[in-house]
Amino acid sequence: MKRIAAVAAALACAAAIASPAFAEDNGRVVNVQYYTSDLLTPEGSARVEARIRAAARNVCTAHELRGVDRFRMEGLCRADTEHAALSRLSVRVAEVRAQNRTALAALN
Repeated sequence: MKRIAAVAAALACAAAIASPAFAEDNGRVVNVQYYTSDLLTPEGSARVEARIRAAARNVCTAHELRGVDRFRMEGLCRADTEHAALSRLSVRVAEVRAQNRTALAALN
């Protein structure tokens, strides 16, 4: 019984800790906060991905440029930033889900 309580407590603590995902380029950084429990479901992961994309839009503004150059540079920045952040998120999702499976297996 203690083992079940310890595993449940560990899961509750892990779920309560906010973890950052990052969107960055040109020296600008935005932390995207999420709870590890958000990564346990496809819907939660999709919400975090949407926040990362929004952060990339905010980070990747080229105020110093105009017209087509600005549009092109912002698009490249967003693509690179999203790719890097979403790649890191994908690794984190896999880790969280593996830890969850391990914890659930320990309960059985």
